[in-house]
Amino acid sequence: MSKQEGTREEVRVEVVPVRVRELRDLARAVAAIASFGSTPLQMPLILHFERDGQHVYGTVVTLHAFRSYHGLPVFLYLETDSPLEGNYVLVRTDTDTRKEELEIAYAIKRGWLAIPIINLAEKPAFVPL
Repeated sequence: MSKQEGTREEVRVEVVPVRVRELRDLARAVAAIASFGSTPLQMPLILHFERDGQHVYGTVVTLHAFRSYHGLPVFLYLETDSPLEGNYVLVRTDTDTRKEELEIAYAIKRGWLAIPIINLAEKPAFVPL
């Protein structure tokens, strides 16, 4: 069937892995997604899986207007030697003092953006690491 007959052609776009410097950078990216309004396809969360003895924390973001086909999917990630102790990354900013606070916690706190850490059984197939 052709596109003219009402079907959609499948376009395969590879996810590009981009390693961030520290957890703060990853949390900031996810917080930005949450602050601009998330959708079911762009939920503010951090995925966690183990690979080669390292703990990988990451999220998929789409860089819109980068390519045709609705943007470029990027897996922003960080590798650590040991797991983070908690279920959430909490973020809070203060525009008056220009401070950015970050905590790893087992529960959410009032006044903080809570980003859930989702522990996966294995590396997702779409992550090209």
